Amino acid sequence: EDAPPCAIKKIRKMSPANVGAVAREVSLMRTLRGGEGLVQLLDVFEDDAAIYLALEYIPGGDLCKAISKRKSYTESHVKHMLQQLVQALAFVHEHRVIHLDLKPDNIMCVNSGEEWDHFSLKITDFGVSKLLQPGETLTRLVGTPLFSAPEVHRGEPYSFPADVWSLGAILHVLLVGQGPYDDCRDKQVLYDRMRAGSILFSSPTWALLSDQAREVVQVLCHEDPDQRIPRLDQLLDHPWLAFVSEEVEHSNGHHGQATLQQDQRTITASKDASQELSHDETADDVDRIMLGSTVRDIAVYAERQTRIKGLVRAVLHGSTEARASEDSEAPPLSDGGGGGG
Repeated sequence: EDAPPCAIKKIRKMSPANVGAVAREVSLMRTLRGGEGLVQLLDVFEDDAAIYLALEYIPGGDLCKAISKRKSYTESHVKHMLQQLVQALAFVHEHRVIHLDLKPDNIMCVNSGEEWDHFSLKITDFGVSKLLQPGETLTRLVGTPLFSAPEVHRGEPYSFPADVWSLGAILHVLLVGQGPYDDCRDKQVLYDRMRAGSILFSSPTWALLSDQAREVVQVLCHEDPDQRIPRLDQLLDHPWLAFVSEEVEHSNGHHGQATLQQDQRTITASKDASQELSHDETADDVDRIMLGSTVRDIAVYAERQTRIKGLVRAVLHGSTEARASEDSEAPPLSDGGGGGG
């Protein structure tokens, strides 16, 4: 029986710190194994030059691409997506893991989004995530500026509510087709608003949406982290999410492609204002994700690349050694994007 395809995230070994960061990512993904709504880690391999994470292959691509393909989302569609994200992130937080880089690019679509009865989302990329001890807070500047909570921008101690704010920013994009700060073009004003968490709800699309939808964004994106919802699963009891209608609602009418272009202009304008924010520690060392290969394919591939006899997995995978077949021909790995990680 043929093995199912997977997505391969190849991280070059640039330094001991780099390898340690990948080991932490692997450990966190093992902690979250089996969580619904999370891209799963299937296996880990390493050779003398790189580490290979074999991830669950998600053929639909990321949510950012899905937004660009669709002309509009209804509130029912958005509710359906938010319910899944709330349940997935609640599972992550229950295991005391904080994601730290939630954004549409790190949410995978199980299909293209055309069949809403079967449309599901999965959170991916735990490269900067961290396991928090009870009462522990962070001050590290990390994440994607336009989706980072104000307390992160201010350098204040933060915890799980920072992820909640990011989820609210994603909801803002899904509802009105633009991020919380897309109405801002001045760099200094943008910087000040990101630090304050000031969302103006200035898009005219808000007039077409229910008051309850706006209220959920306000609950998730409250500027005071202590005033955000204390437990994510409690959000499912909110009247807006308590019942997801199957009926086709009036479209809110925003255009996905125009949204992405506008987001890109804002991101470019905000780089200087938020340059002190760091990003994925391993980002410069990650090769393009290779899609359509199986776990065995990558084992053979890595075996052929290494100068060390055998494929060592002792540190990252827990087994002593795994060897690829000497007489197996390693199939080429196709480059691609959107498989997770």
